[in-house]
Amino acid sequence: VIQQRNEDRVERTLTLLQKAIDMIRRHTPDFTLEGVEPDDPAVYALFTRGDTEGVFQFESAGMRAMLLGMKPACFEDIVAAIALYRPGPMDSIPKYIENKNNPSHVSYATPELRDILDVTYGCIVYQEQVMAIVRKLGGFSLGRADLVRRAMSKKKHEVMEQERANFIYGITAEDGTVEVEGCVRRGIPEAVASRIFDDMASFASYAFNKSHAAAYALVAYRTAYLKNYYPKEFMAALLTSVLDSTDKVSEYIGACLKMGIPVLPPDINESEQGFTVTGDSIRFGLVAIKGIGYHLIDNVLSERRQNGRFASFSDFVERMVDKELGKKSMASLIAAGAFDAMGKNRAQMLEVYEGLMDDAAAARRSNVEGQLNLFGELPAAAEPHYPDIPEMPLREKLNLEKAATGFYLSGHPLSEFQADIERVGGVPIRDLLRADTEDSPCHDGEIVTVAAVITGRRLKTTRNNTQIGLFTLEDMTGSINCMVFSSVLQKHNALLQKDRLVAMRARISNKEDDDVLLVCNEAWGLQDGVPVGEGAKSGGRATSGGAPAGLYLRLPSLESGQADKVKVLLGIFSGQTDVYVRLLDTGKLMRHPLRAGNIPYLCEQMKELLGEENVALVGELFD
Repeated sequence: VIQQRNEDRVERTLTLLQKAIDMIRRHTPDFTLEGVEPDDPAVYALFTRGDTEGVFQFESAGMRAMLLGMKPACFEDIVAAIALYRPGPMDSIPKYIENKNNPSHVSYATPELRDILDVTYGCIVYQEQVMAIVRKLGGFSLGRADLVRRAMSKKKHEVMEQERANFIYGITAEDGTVEVEGCVRRGIPEAVASRIFDDMASFASYAFNKSHAAAYALVAYRTAYLKNYYPKEFMAALLTSVLDSTDKVSEYIGACLKMGIPVLPPDINESEQGFTVTGDSIRFGLVAIKGIGYHLIDNVLSERRQNGRFASFSDFVERMVDKELGKKSMASLIAAGAFDAMGKNRAQMLEVYEGLMDDAAAARRSNVEGQLNLFGELPAAAEPHYPDIPEMPLREKLNLEKAATGFYLSGHPLSEFQADIERVGGVPIRDLLRADTEDSPCHDGEIVTVAAVITGRRLKTTRNNTQIGLFTLEDMTGSINCMVFSSVLQKHNALLQKDRLVAMRARISNKEDDDVLLVCNEAWGLQDGVPVGEGAKSGGRATSGGAPAGLYLRLPSLESGQADKVKVLLGIFSGQTDVYVRLLDTGKLMRHPLRAGNIPYLCEQMKELLGEENVALVGELFD
């Protein structure tokens, strides 16, 4: 299943690359990726920043956190990153990053490993390295080394135990001939050889071979190259490639905005089937509007090519009314903003479109019955009388946009509260929705903070005659369902109302065969501070002194460079230990949205970054 999923991703990415290239060739006809060497410092700077949304194999939050720590500077680093970010090799990521950034820390269990592992800073990363180790240290033949690799990858325990003995002690034939020398005969202590074999065994079941990782890395580099040098074409192609996923389109529209690329609403005279580049912006594709079939889109584009742009709202109706244009499609086009350039507001067009379509259809029928003028031409469409009414309220306009396209195109209810979202440590809903994937930064049972607008609320009475709340939460990256049990619902009922902007501390529930769900532990107004005390009662481990157990840090401010580096470290060394931050500029104590793991090593790194006086462990920690 994983292999098929990866093959699908490769195919989608190659299609994406071709679409982007086609758009680039409209202004640079000779452009090709074939001559692009994977040695551009600007592209590696993009990887180092973790600016890899949309980049093949490097999109996940965990992968981006690894890149921030790894600081890749060459193609070999990209190859290694792809091979490392898998369940077995992933355990070596902290060691790899530490050794890469501090070459003096590299060490080898035995000097014979140096030539094999020096390129990966003392870590086993590739299947080829496993084969090289058993050959050089144990004296295996190439064929036998491959048998060991296959036994490890398929977890054939009986075979592996036999090969462990062969690796350590060698193989002696009945006539006394030494067929395989083994490590001990070659001067490597038994305990060292056993430890090396264990390291290989825990790694190899998920390992890539280097050629496979290199092929993936080349595709990743090329997508990153396009994102860096041709961001508009790349993002337009990326958006088109995920049109079947509302959540992914929403995520990538957000990425465009962060890159300073406006995503314009659809326009009946500008939009193509998919997303396209228009000047310094990206234009929404017609196919992304709900209720607009491919046949109607083809008819619109064909009519526009053959007979020119649509001069007015009524001109569009007149020319398209007999070409599979229905009233539902028309309403969706208006709600999506496709006619905003025609000079009338959406409220006015929604008032007149049905009558205008009925009149145009009646005129068509009359003409079909033979009432053509002398030259067989259709009479020009008369511009209707538009009522003198203002545009609908912004919230209503946004709701209609979302119903028509799945997105807010003229704005978002949360857009002006980005600073508050960052302050409370809101985790993007897109990351929560991926809690069922192997590369997700969020997992079942984890407690997270989410900042969102409540778009749906329903109460349900249980068998015990208590009420629970079933809510839909939405931010600028997606939407997710949330359950609120009776005690929490009673406490926060006034706050938990539709269209309210809230922050929640909630547990991720990712049961088999069910969609990812949040279970709310506490809630507060988005613009309020993070209630540390409440958090301790609902989920944290409290110490005897009343303070929640966890890792405590002191920072100058949320905008400081130190805060950014803390976030990087916590992204790499994640776990289940709560992290609390005291901000010196405001005096506030906040819970960090990320949790910590690998505590002894992480504390050393934090003390080096912040100073020993600004790092403290409180209470009993279990990581």
